[in-house]
Amino acid sequence: MKSSLTFTAKLATWQRWDAVQILRLPAYRHLLLGNILNQMGREARMMAQAWLILALTNSDAWVGAVVGLPAITAAVMALISGVLADRFNRRTMLIIIQLVLTGVALLTMLLVAADLIHIWHLLALAFIISLVDVSGMTASQTLIMDQAPRVQLFSANAVYTATNNLAIVVSPALTGLIIAHFGVTHAFGFSVLLFAGALWAITNLRIATPIPERTDTSIRHDFQEGVHYVRQTPVLRWLMVIGLTVIAVGVWPVVVPRYARDVLNAGATGYGAILSARGVGGLVGMITLISAGNVKRLGRVLLGCALAFALLAILFVQTTVLWTAVATSFGLGIIFIWWPATLRTAVQLSATDAMRGRAMGLFSLMMQILTFGWLVGGLLSDAIGSQLAMMAMAALCAAGNLLVYMRSAEVRAIGQDGVV
Repeated sequence: MKSSLTFTAKLATWQRWDAVQILRLPAYRHLLLGNILNQMGREARMMAQAWLILALTNSDAWVGAVVGLPAITAAVMALISGVLADRFNRRTMLIIIQLVLTGVALLTMLLVAADLIHIWHLLALAFIISLVDVSGMTASQTLIMDQAPRVQLFSANAVYTATNNLAIVVSPALTGLIIAHFGVTHAFGFSVLLFAGALWAITNLRIATPIPERTDTSIRHDFQEGVHYVRQTPVLRWLMVIGLTVIAVGVWPVVVPRYARDVLNAGATGYGAILSARGVGGLVGMITLISAGNVKRLGRVLLGCALAFALLAILFVQTTVLWTAVATSFGLGIIFIWWPATLRTAVQLSATDAMRGRAMGLFSLMMQILTFGWLVGGLLSDAIGSQLAMMAMAALCAAGNLLVYMRSAEVRAIGQDGVV
């Protein structure tokens, strides 16, 4: 009897968790399913692409360029996508976007299977993918704000980020095994199936998105209004500085294929092991993130994530032993869960409801800055070596975040009362 009462008490405590309350929303569950399948497809494509490019060119610069160069145009598209998310039906946007991603993934697989793939094909397709992907990111994350009460926003973002982590846990490991045992063509085919699954999930999403209050202004006007709003809001300006520092995070995945193949002599299997360890660390990060509830000192969390990333990234490029690289990657996985969830929530809490879509466009812009890090990392790696490139960018990341935390009382105050 006592054990039964204890179980009931624990169940009642569990049900009070914001995360559980959020998961009771059917539309939110479909959004999560679509997100995890899309992210798994994205991870599979990027890992297969990095391995293929290294085989075609033997150049870290090209590995970084194919991912990083399209981020320049996608950065502009990020802000425009925020305007679109404020003006149009977000579910319809996601369906169209997922159709395009599935089609591009299929075309890539066919080119690889026919042995017709060239580096310029991958670069051109990457431009298409990045422009579409950033729009999907903005629309999807704006839908979170449509469903979650403001006081539960951190928990909603925690669960959403956790689904991304499942992609990081499962997809790189499977992709590495597929490449090792079946070849890179099958890895690209794996991404096609995942994107198609995400399309199915999004088409089953049923939600009444808010009707835009204004339709008499042009997209250009709304875009300029969003830029002006960011410039006139100090906390968003400081968060943009933090967004610039995440470029260092994009350097790490560029050096991983080179380290797995040439430094650790671990091949595709070791490559998958390092990426999977990052995912398992993310699983731990996911559990702690969800159980944390409504975290209030977001500025402190952002600083802690930046400093921890810098330390672990430097340790990674110092090792020549596979198990040490795997352990370090595990730690980075935890950081890669907490950092984006915290930064997303900070941006959301710092913007008005009228700027909802454009706020998420700003966050998508920050994620494109991260993607641009692939290009920076590839160029630096070829110029000064992957070890020095990673160490330099990690140090700049830590210094930039420390500067923001010390200089901005607004960032230090984000979330302490649920609002800025």
